[in-house]
Amino acid sequence: MTKTQFKGSAMLNPVPVVLVTSANLKGKVNVFTVAWAGTATQA
Repeated sequence: MTKTQFKGSAMLNPVPVVLVTSANLKGKVNVFTVAWAGTATQA
């Protein structure tokens, strides 16, 4: 496998996250992170 170098700015950009929220019958809310997306480019 060859080493790949990425530009620093491509890895430091803000990335979106995927959150799941739910609430029970009493109204208690639960939120957790399912995944996040990143940026990767090959120059």
